[in-house]
Amino acid sequence: MPRKTVGDLIRQKVVPPKASANISVEWTWSNESQGLVQWSFKNNSAEQVAFVLYRNGYYFCGAFGASIYVANPQFGISYAPSAAPLTDLGAQSNAPPLGIVGFPNGTSVVCFVFVLAPGAAYSMLEGGFSSLTPPNGATIYELSNPVPETYCIGYDPASVSQWNLQSGESLSGGPNPGSQTAVSWSPPSDAPVSVEFPVTVVAGACSSTSPPPTPVPGGCLAFLDQASIAYQAGDYAGAVEDVLSFVFCLIDGGVVNMGTMLKAVVDRARSRHFL
Repeated sequence: MPRKTVGDLIRQKVVPPKASANISVEWTWSNESQGLVQWSFKNNSAEQVAFVLYRNGYYFCGAFGASIYVANPQFGISYAPSAAPLTDLGAQSNAPPLGIVGFPNGTSVVCFVFVLAPGAAYSMLEGGFSSLTPPNGATIYELSNPVPETYCIGYDPASVSQWNLQSGESLSGGPNPGSQTAVSWSPPSDAPVSVEFPVTVVAGACSSTSPPPTPVPGGCLAFLDQASIAYQAGDYAGAVEDVLSFVFCLIDGGVVNMGTMLKAVVDRARSRHFL
């Protein structure tokens, strides 16, 4: 059975690209009508390099990696237990592993971590784009200080709701929180702290007393930013759809009660000149 293609929560957030001294990256349309692109990476150095891809203002696989992808085997995605380099099986088959990127302020991001041997190349597919929201600002951030360990990882339930809303599927997330053998990495000082749906990461296996993560509406609020862009571009139907996505994201994630939610929608919509 072919591996199911991943697709992040893509928003039209324009970010200037930044060159990497060791890793080159480029993208091409694999199927523009289906929103499918191919990413190609090349390690131009004589050393093994670990890195993350930051595009459209977010880290690759940062939205659904911790919740959807590891829990559903059709994606073929798991946490890397070590810092071993990737093997290139071809863009159609490649499924890079997840890793943990820990920022100095205590924020963690679970996303794809690529590890390439000297001179190695790697490519893969990603869905969710369109001619109006193509990849932009593709930037490589090299990682250091790998720490392989067992971690207790929790995710925002709103990410599961959003995946199902975006894909039209009815997938479930895994244990929340759940124990994973993974590698934690340190990003460079200039790497932006960008979180679509928050995760919690604690060293050591989960126990029966490990509390589930508290839902945070940050990922949901981003839909209003997307709605604002669509509205300003004259895509009024798209703006309404994005506002409704925000509403359902909050409801499905159990973030707020109905009355509070409706007030927040109206206030935010007025501030963005929808009402």
